[in-house]
Amino acid sequence: FLKKEKQVLVLIPEIALSKQWINRFKDIFGFQPFIWNSEVKNSKKKEIWQASIRGDPLVLVGARSSIFLPFSNLGIIIIDEENDISYKQQEKIIYNARDMAIVKSKITKAKLLLISATPSLETFYNCKIKKYNSVILNKRFGAANDPKIKLIDMKFNYNKIFANDTSNILKEKVKNGNQVLILINKRGYAPITICSKCGEKETCSNCDINLVFHKSKEKLVCHHCGAYKNIKNVCGSCKAVNSKINLGYGIEKVAIEVKKMFKSYEIVTLSSDTIKKENFSEILKEIESGKIRIIIGTQIISKGFNFLKLNSVFILDFDIWFNNCDIRTNEKIFQLTQQVSGRTSRKSMTGEVFIQTYDVKNYLLEMLKLNKRNIFYQNELALRKKIMLPPYYRLIAIILLGKDVKFLRKLSFKLKMILEEYKELILLGPIPAPVEFIRNEYRYRILIKTNQPFFAQKILKSINFNKLSVNKVRIKIDVDPVSFF
Repeated sequence: FLKKEKQVLVLIPEIALSKQWINRFKDIFGFQPFIWNSEVKNSKKKEIWQASIRGDPLVLVGARSSIFLPFSNLGIIIIDEENDISYKQQEKIIYNARDMAIVKSKITKAKLLLISATPSLETFYNCKIKKYNSVILNKRFGAANDPKIKLIDMKFNYNKIFANDTSNILKEKVKNGNQVLILINKRGYAPITICSKCGEKETCSNCDINLVFHKSKEKLVCHHCGAYKNIKNVCGSCKAVNSKINLGYGIEKVAIEVKKMFKSYEIVTLSSDTIKKENFSEILKEIESGKIRIIIGTQIISKGFNFLKLNSVFILDFDIWFNNCDIRTNEKIFQLTQQVSGRTSRKSMTGEVFIQTYDVKNYLLEMLKLNKRNIFYQNELALRKKIMLPPYYRLIAIILLGKDVKFLRKLSFKLKMILEEYKELILLGPIPAPVEFIRNEYRYRILIKTNQPFFAQKILKSINFNKLSVNKVRIKIDVDPVSFF
């Protein structure tokens, strides 16, 4: 496309990936592309904006907002990890950069390339019905082999972070010079802080949610609104002294346990709390060189990093991943596990993935162990069809937000009565959101299911939401929601 003097847009899901992705790009193509994300200076953004308008041949690698650049000579849009939910912006203006890229490619007549080892179910379905052309790579790049997935039964290791078998295997791997990754999908030290005398939990005053203890900051933090408070020795409810205990475990607690096991080895923790620091590029170099032997990370570490010396992955909290209200739970867990497994075996050595679980007969684990991706997708499609979910039906979420919960509930039922006039729509709710109170506002949700999405959107456009939005109620419409909290 550059030979044809065209413009190339590449979307990647995380800013954190930019540095390593760019270095790999330079090694292969011999030049550095333009970069577009929130960390780029305004002067550079102005230069990129003008080059886009002029139609200058260029390659731009960017986060989701780069889809709005005014390209006048676009040849191709490439979306890396197209299944990643980071492409969906869920605050302020709600949009999905992947879906907008599909529309943009039609408008501009540009080619579109969706890339993923674990495609979204919608993309898989579109390939199945020949709406999309698909190219399947049956072998991993170069000499890389598929990793072996092994299960570690936690039934005899109740309430432990590491099963005895996990500890022994981990020690053996590190002792033999292997680089290992430990995945724990919770930030902070512990998700619950509670009084052992009266059972009072530390909760956020702005949200209906528990505060997470961050030992590195010695603070209790809300992961929804960002509010925090210091830990007090006296219980605010029963006035007991030194009665606070931490339940569960997050990445910080895991890191402390690992440091006890490996006092003489370099250990690094990677999560959204640490990955944005200025020294992140140096940390990546030390991981790539093998100097850092033990990596402890949240799910952000599964997103495209290329650690050639990594041999083994340990997944600690697999069972907890099912504890949510998401219709895509199975799909997301399957994708995450496959993606983090893909961090191993980057060269000729065969990597291993060890998954701690209390449910060794779990259907998803069976599919993962046997690498039956297509069977999993086919089964998931059959289930979605049976219960009328995407990709066979489209979803539209209506979220009502306000400070007066009684009025909010009344308004949500009034809106449902308006929508019930249209028999083409299947309505679920209204109900309080799973996290009902967040950022000092109550939330009610209505979910629309339809196999006539354009008709449904036409109906919603005809409703005067401004007239309904009284008493400081806000109404948000989320087409094709990816979050249901």
